[in-house]
Amino acid sequence: MEKKRSKGVTIFAILFLIWAVWELIYFISYQNKTPFISSMFSIEILLSAITGIGALLLLEWTRKIIIIYALASIAIAILFYDSLLKLFGGRVTTTDIEVKTLASHMTVIARILWRMFIIYFFARPKIKEQFK
Repeated sequence: MEKKRSKGVTIFAILFLIWAVWELIYFISYQNKTPFISSMFSIEILLSAITGIGALLLLEWTRKIIIIYALASIAIAILFYDSLLKLFGGRVTTTDIEVKTLASHMTVIARILWRMFIIYFFARPKIKEQFK
């Protein structure tokens, strides 16, 4: 019996693959490459490519990796919130609020919400069934 992949899983798989290519292009053009940043980009690119291909093939371990990766991303975003704000161009101050800082906060929060949606989507019973 052939597995049937839903449109939602297909869309997420394609988004993961597009994200991998985007990260690769960004990494190649990024000027301030430190060993830490290089390793983080490498992990992001590999995981995005692997999860994109695995989701297209409906591999059960891929669904688990997607959920674990999203959970880890949320934890990292919360633990390193100030660093992410600086990365996205915001100033971390308590005395003044700038539009740039607000945009940085919204970017980090949007990334957290996106990861939460990914967890919700891939943890649903209907989606779990497709990966078995």
